[in-house]
Amino acid sequence: MTVPPDSPAATVLDTAFFRRWLSRATDTIRQQAAYLTDLDSPIGDADHGSNMRRGFESALSSEACAAAGTPGALLKAFGTHLTRTVGGASGPLYGTVLRRAAKALGEEATATPRALGDALRDAVAGVRRLGDAAPGDATMLDALHPAAEAYAEALDGGADVREALAAAARAARAGAGATVPLQARRGRASYLGERSIGHQDPGATSSALLIEALHEAAGTAGTADGRAAGTTDGTGAGMGGAGAPAEEAPEAAITGSAPQAGTAGTGSAADSPGGGTARGTGTGPGTGPGRAAEPPAGAPPGAAASEPAPDVAARRPEQPGGGTGLGAEAGAGDGADGAGDGAGSRDRAGGGTGAAASSGPDKSAGHGVSAPRVGVVLVSHSREVAEATAALAEALVGAGTPAPVAVAGGTEDGRVGTSAVLVRLAVERVDRGRGVVVLCDMGSAVLTVKTLLADSGADGLPPDVRIADAPFVEGAVAALVTASTGADLPLVLSAADDARTYRKL
Repeated sequence: MTVPPDSPAATVLDTAFFRRWLSRATDTIRQQAAYLTDLDSPIGDADHGSNMRRGFESALSSEACAAAGTPGALLKAFGTHLTRTVGGASGPLYGTVLRRAAKALGEEATATPRALGDALRDAVAGVRRLGDAAPGDATMLDALHPAAEAYAEALDGGADVREALAAAARAARAGAGATVPLQARRGRASYLGERSIGHQDPGATSSALLIEALHEAAGTAGTADGRAAGTTDGTGAGMGGAGAPAEEAPEAAITGSAPQAGTAGTGSAADSPGGGTARGTGTGPGTGPGRAAEPPAGAPPGAAASEPAPDVAARRPEQPGGGTGLGAEAGAGDGADGAGDGAGSRDRAGGGTGAAASSGPDKSAGHGVSAPRVGVVLVSHSREVAEATAALAEALVGAGTPAPVAVAGGTEDGRVGTSAVLVRLAVERVDRGRGVVVLCDMGSAVLTVKTLLADSGADGLPPDVRIADAPFVEGAVAALVTASTGADLPLVLSAADDARTYRKL
């Protein structure tokens, strides 16, 4: 039996509702960032919480989100920003969740409860396709899929949107907890094989937090004493003090198995018998000893991550001839004109900045003029790895001028990870109209490129860009050597893919 919510007014699924959801979600991610990172540490890169916090804070304060006038426009702007700014798999995945939901909602000013259900299911389908994952693989799908199904089933049974979202929150929370005995089959954790068993998946956990925030946005959040309007057995999504401390969160923040004490500062009450994320929204102090999540390295406490300008040149070593631009194509390193009309090889800017590549024929001082060739882009979590691989591939081309090659290594601010902005810039700088082959090292590099390819708008990639299913180094060499001969796009892609069959013993 459901306890009636505090307000009898029906929930209106307008832009204000979805903005309230994203604001609550950002607060939750901020408060639970340390816990999410703790979950990620033994099975991942120990950056899930910090990446999510950085991305959500930045997206929430972005101009595009502030200007959005419909639910669909808001979710699309938020998702696009996440894809661009979160330097890991979370960016493309959560970006896909929100962008697919946005597409389902369309341009309507107010969504219906059924439309919200369609948006949840479309979001799940988008993640399944992008990550090639399924429920039971110990991923975010293990929270999102049961949440979408529980919401739809509740609506079919006559529940209103608040009750349906409460059911979704319970299902998401249970799904996240159910990843503990699973062996991870996708993502970074899958590299550990059976050693991934026994760990709660951080992506499923953050997904459950987002669904709980969606439930809270519908008005089911706490009363004056911090108790949630949940079910009579106390298993509804509760809201208490401001976030569980990292040490307690594994047992209560998601599974709902115990009351939570909040951190001092934002909670409206100390306990959370509803069993949710234990996040308060009032103004009174919490009573628990919990601590707030640490801000990203180098950032002031509470500061939203700013969106770095795409000035990748300043973070790269100078190239022969004094050029500085990533993927810039000018001159032969002998002080020739650096306006971007040059050799078609990696970062060979002359005296200019290398800010753009020419769309005209590839040229090289002393090598004459050749026809445009297929471009090659190397996407790696590490700028150094991408740079070294490109240099090796160029060296193995032999005589003549290599085909245009650019790298997108690391994030815009120099961290290990991937950047949609850098990928898009790199593609632009090698695209001569004959197509581009992209080599990715692993994980989020692949997801980032796939997300950009799926985007038919201005933030996406041209339709003649292909991802090679090839080992990074061998594939890069094969692709660049073949492209340098003037081969067409299918042949260059095939040469890279064939590198999978190279045997060393």
